[in-house]
Amino acid sequence: MKRIWVTILLGLMIIVGMSGTGAATARNLDIDIVTLKSPVLAGEMAELVIRTEIGAMCLGNAWSEVQPSQRVQLSGKTVHDKGQATWSWPVPKSGATGEWKIDLQCATSTKNARLHLAFKVQ
Repeated sequence: MKRIWVTILLGLMIIVGMSGTGAATARNLDIDIVTLKSPVLAGEMAELVIRTEIGAMCLGNAWSEVQPSQRVQLSGKTVHDKGQATWSWPVPKSGATGEWKIDLQCATSTKNARLHLAFKVQ
C-alpha cells in the first residue's frame, strides 16, 4: 500500500509540475522546518520534523556528499492533524563525516514543493 501512495505522489508531482498555466497549475506548498538535528555524530539518530498543510504527502532522501552511495530513504508520510511529519534514521557508524544533503518533496492534490537541506555529521 505504501508503494502505491509513493507512486501516486510521484506521478502527481510530475503531472502538476509539468502543467501549463490554468486551473491545474500547481501552487507552492509552504514547508517549514521545525527541527533538523545538526550536527549528528556517526552512529546516532538524525531527525527532521517539518510543518506543512494537513494531509500533504511527503517523502525524500538523505545522503552523504562525500559518499553518495550512503543514501537513506525518508519514507512517504502523510502530514498528521497537527500539520507535522517526522523522520528519524540512523546515521551509519562507519558513515562519512561532513555535509549530508536532504531532498524532501511534499504534495497535495493542488500544491507541491521541494525542499533542499543540509546537515553535518561528525
